[in-house]
Amino acid sequence: MRRIAKEEFFRYFPISDRQRVWDLYVAGVGRIVRAYRGSPDRGHPSPYYYVWETGRVLDQFGLIYITQGQGEFESAVTRRTVVDAGTVFVLMPGVWHRYRPCEQVCWSYYWVH
Repeated sequence: MRRIAKEEFFRYFPISDRQRVWDLYVAGVGRIVRAYRGSPDRGHPSPYYYVWETGRVLDQFGLIYITQGQGEFESAVTRRTVVDAGTVFVLMPGVWHRYRPCEQVCWSYYWVH
């Protein structure tokens, strides 16, 4: 198996009271490339950091775009399902969810909250 180095880029932005009044703002963006299942992404602030076993709940929408590889997604309202390159899915506020790459499969994705 060809190993691909893990790459990760993300930025989280401060949200002002003025932005909250509009109720439409970008809280963070990023891109992740991971060679295979492994340790969770580190350095993300709470509540964005999570591990597969416990998943997470966000208080905002999230948009995930898988650009390479294959993984799985599960939420409180959907059963576990395969997500492939080209898949876009929405994380709903207040809904428990989790996602990860399949075993021994490289994947990459973009996200925005």
